[in-house]
Amino acid sequence: MRGHGMRLTRRHALAAGILGLLLTALLLPALSGAAAANDGTTAPQNRNFTVAAVPLLVHEQTGIFGFLQQDFAPGGVLDGKEVYGFNPSQLSVLKGDRVHVTVVNPTNDPHSFTLPDLGVNVIIDGGQANGVSFVASRVGAFTFVCTVAEHQPYMTGQLVVMPRPLE
Repeated sequence: MRGHGMRLTRRHALAAGILGLLLTALLLPALSGAAAANDGTTAPQNRNFTVAAVPLLVHEQTGIFGFLQQDFAPGGVLDGKEVYGFNPSQLSVLKGDRVHVTVVNPTNDPHSFTLPDLGVNVIIDGGQANGVSFVASRVGAFTFVCTVAEHQPYMTGQLVVMPRPLE
């Protein structure tokens, strides 16, 4: 039985690795563009990010990974929950930058991109993409979340707003 469990764990790791590689291939052009935009200039810049809502452990996987059936069953550790993530989950900008975030939702579940401390909230329906723009007006680390109850507390990320260098 122990060997069988190891095979499932390896399959799970392989599936997660393949998903990660696919997402990286899809998002790399957007991410490298955002990194290149941070060119050290001191004037506020337009920062564009593409963020994907990524299913990590969702009830649809119970048919593929039998060991998840117990976790999603009534009383299980994931009863009434699904584990999604934002990819990338950390965004960095400078104070005063105009930030545009496009959130891509390839799943059927709705998601939100909510930055409560900065008054940002956008809903992304299943199979859709939606964007939001705002000015990074304060220095700090701000948590963004999906406010869909079954995705909490797992679906979070962070916007880091750094002080603008002296000119």
